[in-house]
Amino acid sequence: MILNFFNNLFNLNRKFKKSIIISLDVFIILISLIISMNLRLDSYYFLNDQNFLISFLLIIPVCILSNLYFELYIPVIRFISGNFIKTIFKCTFVLSFLLIILSNISFFSIPRTVPFIFLILSFIMIGGLRVLIKLIYNNLNHKKRKNVAVFGAKREGRELLSILYQSSIYNPILFFEEDKTIIGSEINGLKVYSFKKNLNLLSKYKIETLLITSETPLSKIKKYIIDEPDNYPLEIKSVLDPSSLFDFSENSKLIKEVTIEDLLNRKPIKPDLELMKKNVFNKVIFVSGSGGSIGSEICREIINFSPRKIILFDHSEFLLYKIYEEIKSKPNFNHSKIIIQPILGSIQNYNLLDTTFKENQISIVFHAAAYKHVDLVEKNIFESVKNNILGTEFICNVSYKYNVKNFILVSSDKAVRPTNFMGATKRVSELICQSYKANVKKTKFSIVRFGNVMGSSGSVIPKFEEQIKTGGPLTVTNKTVTRFFMTIQEAAQLVIQSMSLAKGNDIFILDMGKPIKILELAKKMIFLKGFTPFLDENRENSTYKKRKNIKIKITGLKRGEKLYEELMFENHPIKTIHPRIFSVNEKNMLLPEYKKLIKELELCCIENDLVRLKDLLKHPYIQLNK
Repeated sequence: MILNFFNNLFNLNRKFKKSIIISLDVFIILISLIISMNLRLDSYYFLNDQNFLISFLLIIPVCILSNLYFELYIPVIRFISGNFIKTIFKCTFVLSFLLIILSNISFFSIPRTVPFIFLILSFIMIGGLRVLIKLIYNNLNHKKRKNVAVFGAKREGRELLSILYQSSIYNPILFFEEDKTIIGSEINGLKVYSFKKNLNLLSKYKIETLLITSETPLSKIKKYIIDEPDNYPLEIKSVLDPSSLFDFSENSKLIKEVTIEDLLNRKPIKPDLELMKKNVFNKVIFVSGSGGSIGSEICREIINFSPRKIILFDHSEFLLYKIYEEIKSKPNFNHSKIIIQPILGSIQNYNLLDTTFKENQISIVFHAAAYKHVDLVEKNIFESVKNNILGTEFICNVSYKYNVKNFILVSSDKAVRPTNFMGATKRVSELICQSYKANVKKTKFSIVRFGNVMGSSGSVIPKFEEQIKTGGPLTVTNKTVTRFFMTIQEAAQLVIQSMSLAKGNDIFILDMGKPIKILELAKKMIFLKGFTPFLDENRENSTYKKRKNIKIKITGLKRGEKLYEELMFENHPIKTIHPRIFSVNEKNMLLPEYKKLIKELELCCIENDLVRLKDLLKHPYIQLNK
């Protein structure tokens, strides 16, 4: 009953709670004055003195006004800190000063020592009221708070701890640190431990969340949290600026959830900004598929280097509008010098492409438009062939016709020895670019081939995130399936930089690092959310039965899906001057053979001849394996 009373009290509207606190403060001031008088006079006869009652009436409005003036009621009580003591002292000092004035007026009959006794009593009682409220609130919410460990015991970690002690969300248990001079010490009641030697403490103290200060690089925890096969389920968050936190809530903008991208990403190599600027500055640039994952990121990057004009070309009205509005609203967007032209259309519309290229002196084409979702392409084969193959033929044709300087095709690792129609169509797109370069000298046609991009529409990572939100299961096609991964920004930057390496007829591959097992990726993502992953066959062996489990379901390889991805036909990458970009030599299709292939593919689409289409895509230069 008492707990319900306090819960209801804390849930009242802030204005009501403020009125209650003001009333309690007035009551405390009056009680403090009565006790002070009693301690000095050793009796209560003064309560019958009319003059003393007048002093009561004077002190009440002064109390309220001084408390309001010094902003005693603005801070939320459960978040009060050491600075709040100064505010209380100022308020009680004003009242004591008033009593000093009254004590020097014989009319009021207040002994001169009373103001000093009153100052001490009122200060203790007003401060004590707030400490009591905070203790009651924390006690009521103790079971709701998450046990947390703080990684980083230096300045930011200490600031963070003082805030955590006031939090209704987190309950600080211990510090982790890698600085040997700090390990073993104690900070505000919490001991500092070595992280790599004391991972067992996570389980012992039932730590649910690890908060990392900005002074601690994520690489410090990567080895122990991500690379180990059997981790303790742990939610990981980084705190950007603890000194600026006033409301330490889970939704605070100063708390950033640590994602799998943060921890899996290889050590980034900074882009050559001068090189990017040289490629983009004052150029007219055409981006097909500008609303897609890669296309939109290319647009975001090139807008930073002052192109003369960007033509945003996409068949999706929503995605085109989205990227158009985003670029226009960028702080560094120069409306007076950079022209943004959104064009709603399909790369299958040759007349629209021809008109667009004719009316604009386009210098650079980034061709990112393609149907890329393997499963959808398998269900819509002819439309995918028309878009990915014939659309590429059209855009290469107009690029050649109107003397585009550089043409860059964004390709895929699935184009290498394809096992699905999506990969096969991308491989034919590559052959089209190679054939154009083999027969023209005006335009530099180049191809950039890379694997999965984190955060893209087709990436497994956002799919897993959604599945975790709904409680699972996470669907993995095979226990041994692996994929390459790269951040979307890094991929876009490398695509732009590759243009400076192009001599014509180039196929560039990006350094994707080591392939990652998708099953392990799923496990790590579940661990990072504070849950325990399990497969059907080993649920009984779970070490963390008391914690919430999320199931991983093995569904079997989809039609046309590979166990692993490749970036080249022959394993002989050639180094370039860029440390993350390599080139490969692959044979071109002869012009007569290429023209014949395109015509026959087009005819298959017209006649819906799937059998003939499959045979054509098994050509030695394409190697569809279905």
